[in-house]
Amino acid sequence: MDKIMAMREKRAEMWEQAKQFLDSHEKDGHLTAEDAKAYEQMENEVLALGKDIERMERQAILDAQLAKPVTAAITNIPGAVLNAEKTGRASEAYHAAMLKALRTNFRQVENV
Repeated sequence: MDKIMAMREKRAEMWEQAKQFLDSHEKDGHLTAEDAKAYEQMENEVLALGKDIERMERQAILDAQLAKPVTAAITNIPGAVLNAEKTGRASEAYHAAMLKALRTNFRQVENV
């Protein structure tokens, strides 16, 4: 990123120099052929540096995207129970209610 910022600063300096050149060499609103050629060269250098900056920015974006992990890291502890809370017939509440119903010969049925 520092390289991109340095290139932007250099481009800004080059553009200021090109504008100063244009202001100092322009007489009666016209440039000589040599001065026009020199200004066009300066302008082309500024544009080329701008394209280099855009290329570096796209590269930085792609590097950031490709540096992201593709899959999630394994964070489980081997042998640990993943879902301690069971639902439905496997739940503790169902188990307790079924045992109570069996012990009372289904006279006090709850949550079965």
